[in-house]
Amino acid sequence: MPEALALVMQITDKLRQYVLTSELASVHNQDMALNMALTGLLKDSDKIAEERREQFKVEVVQIARKVSKLHTAADANDQAGAQAQLSVVQDAFTQLKKHFPPEMLKAATLLADPNCNPATAGQTNGLAALHLAATAAQPTIRATVQMTAPLTQGEPNQAILKLTRTNGAPLLAGELQEVHQARIHLLVIEPSLTDYHHIHPQPTAMPGEYAFAFTPRRTGAYRIWADIRPAPMNLQEYALADLPGLGPTSGLNDRTPTSRVRVDGFEYELTFTTPTIQAGVVTIARLRVTGPDGRGFEQLESLMGAYAHLVGFHEDFQTVLHLHPRGAPAAGPQARGGPELEFQLFALKPGFYRLFAQVQIGGISRFAPFGLQVLPYSRSSPR
Repeated sequence: MPEALALVMQITDKLRQYVLTSELASVHNQDMALNMALTGLLKDSDKIAEERREQFKVEVVQIARKVSKLHTAADANDQAGAQAQLSVVQDAFTQLKKHFPPEMLKAATLLADPNCNPATAGQTNGLAALHLAATAAQPTIRATVQMTAPLTQGEPNQAILKLTRTNGAPLLAGELQEVHQARIHLLVIEPSLTDYHHIHPQPTAMPGEYAFAFTPRRTGAYRIWADIRPAPMNLQEYALADLPGLGPTSGLNDRTPTSRVRVDGFEYELTFTTPTIQAGVVTIARLRVTGPDGRGFEQLESLMGAYAHLVGFHEDFQTVLHLHPRGAPAAGPQARGGPELEFQLFALKPGFYRLFAQVQIGGISRFAPFGLQVLPYSRSSPR
C-alpha cells in the first residue's frame, strides 16, 4: 500500500505542476497510472481501520472522479476551471491521507521522491518501477470482439465489441464518459504498424455490446485498443483484444525514423524542440501541414473537437500513445485551423514508435505515419 499511495502523491504533484504552469495538455498523461494506483488502494483497503474502511473506499473513488473533471477542464483548455478543480483534488487528497497511519505516510513520502523519474526503474527507487508497472497492469475492463468471419484483406467486416467488468458485468454506454465527442475510441492496427484505423463503435440493443465495421488493407490478424473512461473512476484506460485474420501476419520490419511524409498531395512534418526524445520526459512536438501549392495549409477541419490527433504504437505491440493538440479545441464544425499544431509528447517506455497524425480535409480523414525513436532516460543527456 505505501507504493500505491506514493504513486498517488507523485501524480497529484505532477497535476499541480501542469496546471500551475498552464501545461494542460499533459494532464491526461497521468490518468492510467492514477487509475491503477487508486485501484491498488481499494484492493488493499483491508489495511485501513475497519470503522473507516467504507468511507475510505468512497473517498478513493471521489478522488478519481475529481481528477476526471480536472482532465475534462484541461482538454477544454480551461485554465481557470482547471485551477479550481485542482484545489478540489488537493483538498480531497488531504482528506484521504488522514486514513493512513503516520508510519505509512512517512514511507510513502520517502518513495514519492520528486527526483524519481518514471523511466528510471531500478535506478532511483521502487516507485519508478511501479509507475511503469501501473500503466502495463491489467485494466478494470475486458474487451472481446465477435466477428461475422475472420478478417480478409480488402473486405468489409462487421463486428461487435463486448466490454465487461472483471466480474463479468457488461459495461453500459451510460457508464462511459464522452471524450472528444465519443464514448469509445477504438484504435485498430496490425503488427507491422502500417494499417491504422480509428473507429467509434456504437451501442447496440444488447448491454455492453458495441457495433463497428472496418476494411483491413493487409492480411492476417489485427489488434484493437478500446480507449475508454469508465465509471466509477472515469479515468482513462485501454482494453485490448485481438482480431483473427486470414493469410500471413507480417511483423514490424521498418524502424526507420521519419519526420516528413507526403499523403494525398499534402506534406506533413513532425518536429521536436529537443535534439533527442527520452522516456519519461515531456517533449514539445509540432505538426505542420503544407498544401499541394507549397503553402502552409490553414483549412484543417474540426475532427473530434480538434484540428489533429496523434496516436502512437510502440514496437512491443502493447503500448499506445493518444495525444491531442495544445490550446483551445476547435470552435465548431465550421472552424478551420493549421498550418501548425503543437502537442506534448510523453512516452514512459523507450523504443520505436509508429505515430499517426490524423486530420480531416475536405470531409475525409487522412493519416500521416511517422517513425519515432524514444531513448532511455538519462540525466546527463541534453534535452
